[in-house]
Amino acid sequence: MDTSRIATAHPQLMDLLFSHKDKTQRIFSDVLGLHQIHHMSIISIDSNARILIVSSTPSMEFNLFNRNLWEFDLTYNPAWYQRCEQASWQSLYHPARYEELYYLRQVRHELPVGTSIAEPAQEGGYFIYSLGSNNACMQVQSQFSHEKEFLSKIGQHCSSLLAPLFYGYKQ
Repeated sequence: MDTSRIATAHPQLMDLLFSHKDKTQRIFSDVLGLHQIHHMSIISIDSNARILIVSSTPSMEFNLFNRNLWEFDLTYNPAWYQRCEQASWQSLYHPARYEELYYLRQVRHELPVGTSIAEPAQEGGYFIYSLGSNNACMQVQSQFSHEKEFLSKIGQHCSSLLAPLFYGYKQ
């Protein structure tokens, strides 16, 4: 795998984002509401650096990609996701488009707290779990900042259930 390759949108990204909404909503409904989680998306970046996404809020990702704002969100940059770290959404916004990203992800969707966690995928590539909360209290901010293992397990649970969808598009 070329680890320096910049990620690109999979040609069928929008199809996956919207065509399986019922299935993804059923899976995400198991975790939404738990521990103040009100948004979740799972981003798969395969070994060819192609991006696929399933989301509880597909309009958010649609607008990120439709407006090319994703290119200014370090969530999709290999310099960040290959380190397999956790970061707040706000820390991942490029300064050139910070206000637009903040508005789209956090104001428009009423998610003042958000975090992304990158992990290697078993079949190569990476999974990124992105979680948001509409509650900005200190307890939620602390949980979203300091409970990487717990939040990762939620992401792993959902990604294991959604794996057949991702693999169907990677063929």
